[in-house]
This record gives sequence, structure tokens and C-alpha cells, in this order.
Amino acid sequence: MTELTLSRSPLHQRDAEGITICGEEAQTVLAGIDGVLELLERQCQTSEDTFSAFCLLCLVRGQLEDVMRTGE
Repeated sequence: MTELTLSRSPLHQRDAEGITICGEEAQTVLAGIDGVLELLERQCQTSEDTFSAFCLLCLVRGQLEDVMRTGE
């Protein structure tokens, strides 16, 4: 089982703490991201900001998959 430890980007330095998720939880996160990507993709044709968010979330999803694949 892959266990991921991620660091949140804190709004305030005192809020910085790690987040640990297991393989099944990571799959749930990916499924949620996929749902958001689907919604954003539908809106991309009418909004440049939505397209930017879509591209950024695609990159985040790819990085999460890479971390899961390498087990880091």
C-alpha cells in the first residue's frame, strides 16, 4: 500500500502541517479531481480563467499520479 505525505501550502505559517493519505484515499482524491476536471472541461470553451484552472489541475493530478507510482 502506498502512503503519501503531502505538505499543505499554508495561508499562515502556523498552519503548516503534513497530510498523509493511503493508496485507497489517494484513489478517492484522484476520482474527485477527475470529476472537477470534467466540469472544468465543459466550461473551458467560454472562459479563459476556467481553461487556466483546468490546465493547473491537470498538472496537479499528474504529479499526484507520479508520486503514487513511485511510492514516494
